[in-house]
Amino acid sequence: MKTKAVIDRFEKDLAVLIVGEEEDKLVVPRASLPQGIKEGQWLQVEVEDDRIISAVVDEEETARAKQRIADKLTRLRRGGHLKLLAQALYAKRHHSPLLGRTLYHSSTGWGTH
Repeated sequence: MKTKAVIDRFEKDLAVLIVGEEEDKLVVPRASLPQGIKEGQWLQVEVEDDRIISAVVDEEETARAKQRIADKLTRLRRGGHLKLLAQALYAKRHHSPLLGRTLYHSSTGWGTH
């Protein structure tokens, strides 16, 4: 069966792949993969009985993954997620699902009801 896989990491002469939509872990000999393969690269693989029958680097999927990561890093650097958190924390009232209560802020600090 052909499916997508990503190189998660290398451990000595072994490669750990995350395979398919189920994200199954598969450990294979590094030598069974294309020469020069790197962590984070995507492959089109054919797996049979937990063995790699064929593996080809998927340049398009690798490029898409790199772009997704770059976009996330850009958003994090802009700090948009921190602004939302600050708004929630400094609001007069904030319902906390973790506490199951509403937080109130007064001149003496935070309290719950």
